Amino acid sequence: MVFDGQEGRQKWMKKHKNKVFNKRGNISGLESCASEGWVCCMAFSEFDYLLICVEPRKAEYGNVHHINTRNEKESFCCTMDDLLIHLAYFVREGTDKKMAEHHGTKNTTTPRSGLPRPLKMIRKAIVDAMTR
Repeated sequence: MVFDGQEGRQKWMKKHKNKVFNKRGNISGLESCASEGWVCCMAFSEFDYLLICVEPRKAEYGNVHHINTRNEKESFCCTMDDLLIHLAYFVREGTDKKMAEHHGTKNTTTPRSGLPRPLKMIRKAIVDAMTR
């Protein structure tokens, strides 16, 4: 799905070896999510995917990477623990916004700042979906 089969996974891994962007946007020595032990946990566009390392023996265990297949870019996003916390907060934010709109009051939940781009995209999708 993400890499278009094993051959595509090998091609991605070869191209992105030691070219994964870290939190600060710098190229790092992080392992590519095309290596063994990584699975897709979310797709939020036809080109954007989040993959998590599920291999407990790896140092990257629990890390979440964002890949964009259109731009062929891979970057560290967050840890799985952080992702779950963010998702719960986004749902709460959407619920609060919907309640505020329904009651004609002001939404008191403030958006989280400093989110990486993929989390901003997910936040927008969740909040928009909940307020329709």
